[in-house]
Amino acid sequence: MKTHDVKIIADGSIIQITYFGDVTFTSANASREEASAIAFQHGIKSFLVDLNQAQVVASVLELYEFHSQNPQILPLATRIAIVHARNNWSEGLSQAQFSENLDINRGIARKAFKKRSDAVTWLLNDEN
Repeated sequence: MKTHDVKIIADGSIIQITYFGDVTFTSANASREEASAIAFQHGIKSFLVDLNQAQVVASVLELYEFHSQNPQILPLATRIAIVHARNNWSEGLSQAQFSENLDINRGIARKAFKKRSDAVTWLLNDEN
């Protein structure tokens, strides 16, 4: 079963990762490696992560390990917008805030959004 899709959007300025079903530590690593290779090949530093069709199933330790590896795997000055518009926003928000803090503490700009359009606007605006 396909767990994710990676493609370039917004006239080549954003890499979009769309997840499907359960997102595990292993599937998240695979998609990040794929997206990182595309980022370095095309000089892209903005990532849109769409979790609308997915559920993250990772422990706190796995989240910590995953985000601690981002500075070594992703380009410098990376910006990550997470889109999660599901009904359980408040439930997923604490996990999103935890992950956001992990990335920010490592120098990666990251923000969670309910609307895809807001996420794209934030990624395209370097001043935020």
